[in-house]
Amino acid sequence: MSRTFEPIHPSISEIKSYKEKASFCDAYRFLDIKVLIKSDSHELQEYFKQTYRHFLVDTLWDGDEAHSFYVLTDGARPRGPLLLKDEDRVFTLLAGKALPDSADALIFGSVLSRIESHFMIHGAAVSSHGWGLVLSGLSGSGKSTLALELTRRGFMFCSDEIAAFSRATHRIHPFPRAIGTRENSLKLLENIDFNPGKLRHTVGGDKKWSVDIEDIFDDSLSGECEGKYLLLLDTAPESGGKAIKNYHIVDIALKAADRNLIKRLDEIDGIDYLSTRFDGKYHRATVKVRKEKSVQVRFLETCEDFDDLILYKFKTMEKPPGPQQEPRLSPISRMDAALELLGNVQNLSVSNGWTLETSSVNISQILLELVDVIGGMECYRLLVGNLKKTSDLIFDQLIHA
Repeated sequence: MSRTFEPIHPSISEIKSYKEKASFCDAYRFLDIKVLIKSDSHELQEYFKQTYRHFLVDTLWDGDEAHSFYVLTDGARPRGPLLLKDEDRVFTLLAGKALPDSADALIFGSVLSRIESHFMIHGAAVSSHGWGLVLSGLSGSGKSTLALELTRRGFMFCSDEIAAFSRATHRIHPFPRAIGTRENSLKLLENIDFNPGKLRHTVGGDKKWSVDIEDIFDDSLSGECEGKYLLLLDTAPESGGKAIKNYHIVDIALKAADRNLIKRLDEIDGIDYLSTRFDGKYHRATVKVRKEKSVQVRFLETCEDFDDLILYKFKTMEKPPGPQQEPRLSPISRMDAALELLGNVQNLSVSNGWTLETSSVNISQILLELVDVIGGMECYRLLVGNLKKTSDLIFDQLIHA
């Protein structure tokens, strides 16, 4: 592993010194999780307040009842920028323009892994007149763009990345983190008056931007709602029935290029190395991982060996939505929908460094809960195409039917 990113194990006195230098502090509440974010940088603290502004609270939690994250910049020299978690685990961060996003990726992933009150589905959610529509799919399937377009057409906005279902009531709760959208999506939505001062590049690189929904549409935030429609997004037309691939495409963002990781992954039977590129901030490796359990386990175990080098990893679509592709909406059973959602739940685990239990008992329990959670929803598979035609299809076949 690159020496630059070897695991760091500061002494107790060093950790105490780091924490004392974090003079800025804000409190947030993510559903049932209380969080304190502290830093030695006012600019960085403002970044988090913009990213998580709808989770910001006035009361500073007591340190014993909240999870604390310390983001150190100058105060961590000569080691470089660091993130300390409340259990005193220390992560290196990237310096320069990539620093805020690298800290955000680690903080947000840790927060998601701790939420117990809600079932977190990888998807966007919007609502209308008290009922909700969830768009679930892998990264690159067009969830954020379609959620923005539906909001432009009058829906209220819940989230663009995480659909949070209450485990107690199965109602959808808003989870409005700042929206990550690609540059080509902004062009599709050029009739929206984005304030350039509110846009910033994200962890996805220089072609992906982050913006708060209320900087696009005033008073557009939804309250909690009852789930009515679940749309599973796909971008590849079916051929002779639903095409079932036996592999995932996984994108890995690295703090630095590392041939040892690529070599280790490529040596695993069932994993094929596809490419490595630099997107302006991060080195990104793309691999094809067979869906067999043994291959998935070896993939995750290998990645754990390079934990301090990997910033995040997620399953992604093999091809983006085609602008000339005709959209199509097809009803599917709740069990088929739940099976597909299970893969998307596992996508969250791959994205954010925490893993689901791999025993069949636990997977079965999760599947049963998923079926229960979506039990009152109508489920469809949506082949995503031209944005206007896809939105028209949703309105014509669901909303106005």
